[in-house]
Amino acid sequence: MRLWWEVARRGWRQRSTYRTAVFAGLFTNATFGALRAYVLLAVLAQRDTVGGFDQAAVLGFVFFTQALLAPVMLFGWTDVADRVRSGDIATDLYRPVDLQLYSLATFAGRSAFELVFRSLPIVGVGVVAFRIPLPPVDLLPVVVLTIALAVLVGFALSFVLNLLAFWLLDSDGIATITTSVGFVLAGLAVPLPFLPSPFAGIAQALPWASMLQRPVEVLLGRHGGLELAGVLAVQTLWTVILLAVGQWLLTRATARVVVHGG
Repeated sequence: MRLWWEVARRGWRQRSTYRTAVFAGLFTNATFGALRAYVLLAVLAQRDTVGGFDQAAVLGFVFFTQALLAPVMLFGWTDVADRVRSGDIATDLYRPVDLQLYSLATFAGRSAFELVFRSLPIVGVGVVAFRIPLPPVDLLPVVVLTIALAVLVGFALSFVLNLLAFWLLDSDGIATITTSVGFVLAGLAVPLPFLPSPFAGIAQALPWASMLQRPVEVLLGRHGGLELAGVLAVQTLWTVILLAVGQWLLTRATARVVVHGG
């Protein structure tokens, strides 16, 4: 455990080094949050609710999704893919630690930093400027759990995409496509219940929804009892599936490096 704690601390320090970038990201997220809020409020001007979302829920949804963007890294990260292209991955594979766990610890440290220094201020902007509803205190343990699962799903999905660099000359194309897909399927463009049936149900079942849509619905208190358990179960299921796929791909990739003389 001490090793993973130190690796996570390193990830925190890496993120904290670029303070100007952190501030710029915070400003950008808050600005786009305000723009999204006004667009969705214009939609609700024609009716009281859309997809079960009223004005308060929409405002909360907008700023909570903006707050979670950085911790789950919806638009991905390319650390492993970059090292595969440069050849530095050979050094990583020589380490007496599992590459997936090492990457996860680094990712966790970065996400923790983003939660403290980007997510909380963005939520603060939403509270002050738009009076968004906050989850009740008694829901805090569940909120922490669903956010942790969202971060895990975000890492596991990105790790799988990074490993494709072992087989592709350039994985940037796939990263661009999945970013565009995730923008819609995670609920960032509009809440997924706004989509027509059956597309809304299909989108809810995919892993991107477990990164933003599902945890934000928990923060808004839209689920309770068995429904809440079901949301957490789906997030957990995607975490397990994607981590298993990542480990399988890593095993295949390691063998590929050896075969090619790496």
